[in-house]
Amino acid sequence: MSNTTDGSSFILFWTFNDKKITLVTFIVNIVMFIIGFLAVSLNAIVLDTLVKKRNLEPTDLVMCHLAVTDMLTGVLTIHSVVYNIIYYQNDFECLVRIGAVFIFLSGSVYHLTLLTVDRFVKIVFPYRYQDVMTRKSVSIMSATIWIFSVNLGLLPSYGWRDYPPPSEPPCSFLGVLHTGFLRFALVVFLFPVFVIAILYSKIFLVARRHARAIAAMDATVGNDSKSMKFTKTVVILIGTYLVSFLPMGTYNFTCNLVVRVSEGIKLNATLDSIRSRCASMV
Repeated sequence: MSNTTDGSSFILFWTFNDKKITLVTFIVNIVMFIIGFLAVSLNAIVLDTLVKKRNLEPTDLVMCHLAVTDMLTGVLTIHSVVYNIIYYQNDFECLVRIGAVFIFLSGSVYHLTLLTVDRFVKIVFPYRYQDVMTRKSVSIMSATIWIFSVNLGLLPSYGWRDYPPPSEPPCSFLGVLHTGFLRFALVVFLFPVFVIAILYSKIFLVARRHARAIAAMDATVGNDSKSMKFTKTVVILIGTYLVSFLPMGTYNFTCNLVVRVSEGIKLNATLDSIRSRCASMV
């Protein structure tokens, strides 16, 4: 174990491509590995519980797809830890790994949107729910989401990408992904967020308007109350996802903005430091 040149951290070892792995970097990746392992394990339990049900309802099918997506995200997190520690460089692996990030994020957020649509129809149009949200319709929408997500993640592999200069890491988000693709991806991820916000605003407006009428009907209180409790659970689930995703999305967007603006102006010392930090982000 030796010190770096500035003495600010300790170098544990060097990777195959001479990347320095410091103690802080190693600890961060250990935490990432634990998060990835928990994501795989907990979602496997959820998926096993859902699959064991005799008659899967449309909502259960959406939850199954969401659990599979989150499991794959956990697998990708573990793979990223291996990459960060070994730091091997392969152009094909780079495109697949970066593309997988968009595949799983898109799959998650659009299945959350589908779950929101399920709750919306259940609460706002309860008498049409059985006709609209069937197992067949949900399966078709889930398949569409997967096809769209996979093609979104493969767009850089199709050729919509940049080639980083020799001075930058050969496999980084900002180095490989084209500005146009990043803008398109931002729209792709913001659209379902707005849809979710609008639909849940409508759900709770309808629920509040009919709260007194529902409370007065003893025969329907149990079912509607159960449905609203599940809706609140879904809101917590989606809120947790957005809270987890938006900071990273904001950080990536800010870094991209700094890098692109800095290309056309003379960098001062502070901006140059931020640009270097963002450019080295994997």
